[in-house]
Amino acid sequence: MDITKAIQPKSDQLNADDLAQPVTVTITDVRQGNAEQPVHIVTDVYGDRRPWKPAKTMLRLMASQWGVETTAWHGKRVTIYRDPSVTFGGDTVGGIRIAAMSGINRAFTDTVTIKRGKRSKVTVDKLPDVAPQQQHDLADRIGKAIAAFDALGTTQADLEQHIGHPVSEWTPDDLQALMGLYAQKNTPTDEEQA
Repeated sequence: MDITKAIQPKSDQLNADDLAQPVTVTITDVRQGNAEQPVHIVTDVYGDRRPWKPAKTMLRLMASQWGVETTAWHGKRVTIYRDPSVTFGGDTVGGIRIAAMSGINRAFTDTVTIKRGKRSKVTVDKLPDVAPQQQHDLADRIGKAIAAFDALGTTQADLEQHIGHPVSEWTPDDLQALMGLYAQKNTPTDEEQA
C-alpha cells in the first residue's frame, strides 16, 4: 500500500515535506502572489491548488537563466527537491531547491545567499526541454514527417538545411514549421489544378 496521500500535509502550497524524492515538474502558469510570497508557480504535477511558491534564491536562479518575464517560463521544466538544511528565522526547517532546469544550454554553478551574510555555490543540471515520453512522441512524429517529405522528393538533409540544425536537435516548434512547409509543397498549383 502506498501511503503517499496519508502523509501529505494539508496546505494551499507545495511544501518541502511533500518532496520525499526529487520531482520534475513542468511550469503551466506563473501568478502574482502576495508581498510575502510574490510568485506562485503552477505545475503539471501539483496543479493550481498547490502552487510552488519559491524563495528568492530560487527565483533568482530561474531569472538568471530564463529572464525576468515569467511568460517565458511557461512550458519550462524543473527538478525540485527538499533540502533539509534550509533555515528560516534562525531555525532549520528545510526548503525546496532546484536540481535541474530545461531551457538552458548547459549545467551551471551559481552563488546564492543562504542566509544573511552567508553565500553558497549551487549547481543546476540541464534537463531536456521535452519530457521523455513527449520526446519519444516527438521523435515518432519527426520520423513520419521526414518520410512524408521523402515521398515528395525532399531529403532529410534538405529539411535540416531549412530548419537550420540537425534532426537530433529539432523541437516541437521546428516540427510545426515543417508542417507549414509540407502544406505549401503538397498544395497543387493553379497550373496543376487546370
